Amino acid sequence: MVDALRIQAMLAIRQDRWQDATDNLNEAIALCQAMPYPYAEAKALWVYGRLEVARGDPAAARECFTLALAICDRLGEGLYRPHIEQALTQLGQATLSARRNASAQRLTGRRESRLRSRVTSSATVRRVAVLPLSHDQWLGDVSG
Repeated sequence: MVDALRIQAMLAIRQDRWQDATDNLNEAIALCQAMPYPYAEAKALWVYGRLEVARGDPAAARECFTLALAICDRLGEGLYRPHIEQALTQLGQATLSARRNASAQRLTGRRESRLRSRVTSSATVRRVAVLPLSHDQWLGDVSG
């Protein structure tokens, strides 16, 4: 029953049916904890982490993967461990990449803002060229 719920959740994730996946995984985890069946709980938590990644919540995904790894450690389990560790590594890389992109966008926005203020303050400027050498280098009117 627990494995069937986990597999149904995996199918729901592929179909972007987040609530169905969440319901199936919550039920599977509750059953695993009631039995107890920690091996199946670790597998369900891994799938739950994948659901959270798909929904765009890396913090929740990291929590699920970390809980699953803790169960693997307790059981001495090695079959799912590499998959969970790989998911955590990919999550870390994606988070780092997203932070870099956000930082670059903020920096670019500040440069464009400074450029706009320079352009609008000069009535004679028709076209502005920006060299990507540094954020302080700027050329004014290049039309003439």
